[in-house]
Amino acid sequence: MSFNGGVSSDPNGDAITYSWEIVSKPAGSSAYLTGAGSVTASLHTDLAGEYVVALIVNDGLLDSPVSTSAAVATSYVDAAIQKLNQIITTLNGIPLNCFKNKSHKDNLTRKVSSILVLVENGEYHDAYIQLDNSVLQKFDGCAQNGTPENNDWIICCSSQNQVYPLVIEALALLDNLF
Repeated sequence: MSFNGGVSSDPNGDAITYSWEIVSKPAGSSAYLTGAGSVTASLHTDLAGEYVVALIVNDGLLDSPVSTSAAVATSYVDAAIQKLNQIITTLNGIPLNCFKNKSHKDNLTRKVSSILVLVENGEYHDAYIQLDNSVLQKFDGCAQNGTPENNDWIICCSSQNQVYPLVIEALALLDNLF
């Protein structure tokens, strides 16, 4: 996560320095900042939870009031679960006429739900394989060729374009887990 103090200034135009620090983090975290003395700083998290970063700007004579920003980090597992739930919600919002067969909507939703169970059980590699081989290939024609393919279950490019990037994001999150 990046923080930027670039909007800070000194009323009489003096040069300013920046001092960033982590003021709170989840218990047991070894999070750290890089660029703590520059206009931008990056927070490197290691646990899910809330992190609060503070900035003090100094003009050579006086410190500014402390400015804080909070950021919430999620684990890859939590993020993957959220993304899979987003895929289910998106699939459920697609009109039936955008499916090759009316049962495909329910079948895809069940497939993603079963992948969600795999993730919740810590079976990340299996979840990745299922998502890549049993779900993504059902609506990848528009992304790959600009038009639905024969094996696509979703036949409207506008609907494929809603779900496809979510699945790609979920695959990237799952890839970090094994």
